[in-house]
Amino acid sequence: MLTTVLRGVDVDGDTWTLRLVGPGALQVVNQPGADGVTPVPLGQAGLIDTITYQGANPGETRLIGAVQRAPGGDGRVFFENLVSPASAPPGPGIGVGILAIDMPDFWLGDTSPGDTAQVQGMISIPDGVATLNFGGVDTTAFFGTDPAQALPRNNRSDRFTVSLGLPARVGTSIVLDRVVTANQDAAGEDDDDTQDTVTFNVSGRLNVFQANSIEGDPTLDLGDSGIFQGDNPGGTTIISAAPQVAGSQVATGAIGRFRVGGNATNLSVQVSGIEARLTNFFIGGETNKVSISALEGVRTALFGLGMDTVAIQAGEMEQLNANRGAVASSVLVGGNAGSIALGGDVVNTTVLAGYSPASGTTGVPTAGGGGQMTVRVAGDVFDSIFAASVQPFGGVFGSAGDLVVPSGYINAKVEGLIDNSLNPAVSPGAADQAFFAERVRLERGPVVPPGTPGAPYRPRLGPGRTPGVQGLSGGPGSHDYRAVQLLNARRNPAGGA
Repeated sequence: MLTTVLRGVDVDGDTWTLRLVGPGALQVVNQPGADGVTPVPLGQAGLIDTITYQGANPGETRLIGAVQRAPGGDGRVFFENLVSPASAPPGPGIGVGILAIDMPDFWLGDTSPGDTAQVQGMISIPDGVATLNFGGVDTTAFFGTDPAQALPRNNRSDRFTVSLGLPARVGTSIVLDRVVTANQDAAGEDDDDTQDTVTFNVSGRLNVFQANSIEGDPTLDLGDSGIFQGDNPGGTTIISAAPQVAGSQVATGAIGRFRVGGNATNLSVQVSGIEARLTNFFIGGETNKVSISALEGVRTALFGLGMDTVAIQAGEMEQLNANRGAVASSVLVGGNAGSIALGGDVVNTTVLAGYSPASGTTGVPTAGGGGQMTVRVAGDVFDSIFAASVQPFGGVFGSAGDLVVPSGYINAKVEGLIDNSLNPAVSPGAADQAFFAERVRLERGPVVPPGTPGAPYRPRLGPGRTPGVQGLSGGPGSHDYRAVQLLNARRNPAGGA
C-alpha cells in the first residue's frame, strides 16, 4: 500500500511523524522563519502552519501522526490548519473523503502570534472523515515573545473551527483529549467582553463525540437564558446538522454518543434538522454552563457529578439522571420528559414537560398537551418547579388562574423537604408545592440515588464505532491497542477471524 512519510521537529524539541497510508498526497508547511516569509524547513525546529492532504480513498486512506517527546518538551505538537481541498463536481458530501485521521498528540492552536485575523485556526474537510482522532483545541497556547499577543489577552474574540462534510460511511466519530477556551474582560468601559470560540460543524450523523474534558472560564456571562448569546458566543459548540446537496437534504443531523469523561464548562451541543435526535449524552464530571438542544428528542442524559447550570431543550426525553442533584438548571421538553432521577438537592431548577419554547417578549414557554414525567429526588427541593402542561397565571404557578391542560401527569417521590417560599414563580399559597399538573402523584420517603459513572471516567472506543483507529492512542505500542489485541486473543484462541 502506498505510504507517504513526513517528519519534523517542534519548537520545544519534540519530534513528529505524519504518515499518509493509502492513496493520496500529503504536504506539511511550517510557519515562516526569521525573515517572516520563508517557511522553516521541516528538519529544523519550527511550528506547523498547514497540513494538507488530497486525493484520498474513503475506504483505505488514513493519516497517522505520532510524537516523540523530547527532554523538556510537552509531548504536544500544534498546527494552525488541517485542510483537504473539496473534490471536483458533483461536489463534496457524496461518498468521498478519507477513512481516518489518527494523530492524538497533534493539537489545533494559534501558531502565528501577532496575526490579526479573527479565525485563528481550522480543520476543514469538506469531503468528510469517518474518524477524527486528535489531541484537541487549545486557544490559550502561545508561542510568541509579546504577552499582549497571546489569545487570552489580545482583546479579540478568536475563533477556531472544525468543519467536517458527510463521509462515505454514514456518520462521523470525533475523539480528542481536551478543548480549552478562554475569555477576558472588556478593555474599556464601552467595549465588549471577548470570548474565544471553538466550533465543531459536522454534516450528518455524529456517531461518537468523546473527550476527557471541555475547559473554559466559568465567569463567562451567558445572559439570563443560561445559554450562549450573540455573534461571538464563546466556549465550545458542537453542531450536527442535516447536509444539503443540490437543494435537497441527503442525511439528517443526529448524535449517537456524546461523552465527556471529566468536567465540562461553557459547552453547547446542538442537533438540527428533521428527525434530528441526541441518543446518549454523558458528562462524568462537574458541569458549568452547559446547554443541549435537540428539538426532536434526547434519549438519555446522564451527569456523573451533578447537573449544575445546565439548560436542556428537547422534543421528548426518556431518561435524565444526575448523581448529585441539580442546581440552577432548566429542562424544557415538548412532550413526555420520561424518567428523571436526581441524587441530591434540587435548587433553583425548572423542569417543564409539554411546553413550546418561549417566544415574543414574554419569555414564558407555552403549555400544550402530553406533558408527563416520573421524578425521583434523593434530597430536598428548594425554589424549583416541575410542571407538566400547566400555563401559569401571570407567570406564577399554583394560583387559581392557572390554565391546566388535560393529560398532564407527574409521578414523583421526594426524600426531603419541599420549599418554594422564596421562589417568585410560585404563589405564596403553594409554597410547599413543587409539582404542577392535572394529575400529581407525590410520595415522600427514601430515594435511591442513580448509579451514573462519575469522573474520572475514561470511556474506550467501541468496536466498529471508530473505523480506522485502533484505540485512544491509536498506535501498536499503546496500552489500548495491546488491550484490544489481548481481548481478541481470548475470544479467538485459535487465531480465527
